[in-house]
Amino acid sequence: VKEPTIKLSNKKIEVKNGNSKTLKATVDGPSKKVSWSSSDTSVATVAAKTGDNKTAVITIVGDGTATITATAGNVTATASLTVAAAS
Repeated sequence: VKEPTIKLSNKKIEVKNGNSKTLKATVDGPSKKVSWSSSDTSVATVAAKTGDNKTAVITIVGDGTATITATAGNVTATASLTVAAAS
């Protein structure tokens, strides 16, 4: 069985605190379900958009950096997130 491949719409995200962003995953292969995680939930939380697990809604909660990870089957893709203070 061929492993799925996963690609993200953006590998590097820079955003001001107080905003939110979306990130899309493109999956080729048998596993179509995507799960999302954030390496630092004090900077950003991430959840699948309702009804569309290939789109993540990233909610910014603090300044700093985090890695957003999308997982499909046994494969992952990551995006780096940098949050700057709102001016």
